[in-house]
Amino acid sequence: METVARPYPAAPRDSTPAEPSATVDRAESCSSSTSSYRGSSCSPERNCSTTTFNSDLGSLASMQLDSDLLSPSPSSLDSSSSDRGSGSEKDTPLLCQQSELPLKLSPAPAIPTEAQRPFLEAGDLPRHEVIQQVTPTRTKADNKAWLNKLQYFRSSGVQHLFLQGVAPNREMHQQKTELIPSGKLNMVRTTMEENFLEGTLHFLNDFVSCQHYPPKEIISHLIRRVLLNPHQKEMLKDTYMLLMKIQMVHPANAATVGWDWMLLKYTMEDQEKAPGWVLFLQYVVQTLEDDFQHNLRLRTLQKSIAKKVLSCDTCFNNVKVMLLLQRMLSIAVEVDKSPNCSSCKIADVIFPFILNIPLRSQREAFLNTMESQLLRCKLLEQLFQHSCDVPSTLHLSLAKILYFLSHSSVLLPYQDETATWQRWDEMLEYLNLLLMSYQNVVLGHLRSSLNDRMDLIIQKVKPRLQAGDDISQLDIQLKMENFINQMQQVLGQPFPLQFTEKLQLFQELFLIVGAT
Repeated sequence: METVARPYPAAPRDSTPAEPSATVDRAESCSSSTSSYRGSSCSPERNCSTTTFNSDLGSLASMQLDSDLLSPSPSSLDSSSSDRGSGSEKDTPLLCQQSELPLKLSPAPAIPTEAQRPFLEAGDLPRHEVIQQVTPTRTKADNKAWLNKLQYFRSSGVQHLFLQGVAPNREMHQQKTELIPSGKLNMVRTTMEENFLEGTLHFLNDFVSCQHYPPKEIISHLIRRVLLNPHQKEMLKDTYMLLMKIQMVHPANAATVGWDWMLLKYTMEDQEKAPGWVLFLQYVVQTLEDDFQHNLRLRTLQKSIAKKVLSCDTCFNNVKVMLLLQRMLSIAVEVDKSPNCSSCKIADVIFPFILNIPLRSQREAFLNTMESQLLRCKLLEQLFQHSCDVPSTLHLSLAKILYFLSHSSVLLPYQDETATWQRWDEMLEYLNLLLMSYQNVVLGHLRSSLNDRMDLIIQKVKPRLQAGDDISQLDIQLKMENFINQMQQVLGQPFPLQFTEKLQLFQELFLIVGAT
């Protein structure tokens, strides 16, 4: 994408974020992806943030953060609220008794790679002592809903770097919340007008509590004047921690979010990145994720921030800007009523970029780190269709994957002199990946909308198979024998060990999948 550096005018304090331009582009037939999310023990009456570290940013390989930039600072979280209400301390929720956030935070664990991270099942939940202390006992109905969501949302999701093990309790989110009192807001605004950032942060840390939240223009001020200010590096850490504290206690929604799409687009396209641009992306994805989860629980995704800015139905041009952010792509696939169609639209845009990647390692890294398995299926299907001598007219199914085995050739670009067997080895790698992703799509009902999908899982409805999914083991063996004969003519014998192992893996996977 060609980027152009240009000044971005700071929005006035009381301005309303500009609406993103809407482009209506509807696909007619398509297929769907796995997007995995986590459940929450919060009550539906009040949005509860699961503010966590955004693993999505791991997909931006070029990003490097100094360790001192992200080391927690006492000033960002240790401030006690000066306004705790008139109730006694024993009646105040535990999270509020601890100055809204714990004074001592556990060190963040190392973030696992995709290969090291298994899917989360109900029995795999990490046990944090802190969570057990602040989370009320779940009822039987809560447990059922929780397990059902874990069965559907099978990934570790995003996980905030410094708030590991901290969970707001249910009581806190049933309390009435309101803006910070006007007298205190005037103090904050005075420091903003005088560009006294330390004072702004100090007052906000004092005034933000479980009951009181700042208006969105103040959050916007922190984002624009600090996180995206090329001359502000000293206060980045404390500002980011304050924003995440506010997000945890008072999660943003479509009406209160402090960033707008034009600002995000400018940040992504600007060639001269501000020191805090990665933290800004972290915060943006966090607000999207928390709001998405809240509206998913209420089945009101049409009211979410993601629907407003990442809908493939109404603002697909926005999605085209976010091709490197896997979490955003995953949300974009799921936020509309047809994940199948959304994944088709996104795959059509991404596919030309894949064809222009010169190194196998880069192609594999991109496909293996793709969070949405439905989108990955679509991309791999397009890749094999592109390389077929006679493209298939079948819908994606086990029969079509076998067709790819017999009719695909090696058409991917290579930057160096790569042995012929290594090119076929890459093709087998992608066939294995397509087979596993397709199985997840079928078993997880990933072609269905999120609301329908949760109902299908709760009701234990069997996966809906395509006509081409009914294949016999004899079909598999004959296709494999034909392919091996073809490879003997192309590569000679014996096959390299790596190639032989992939052949065996493909056959075994197919026999297992075909038998289910």
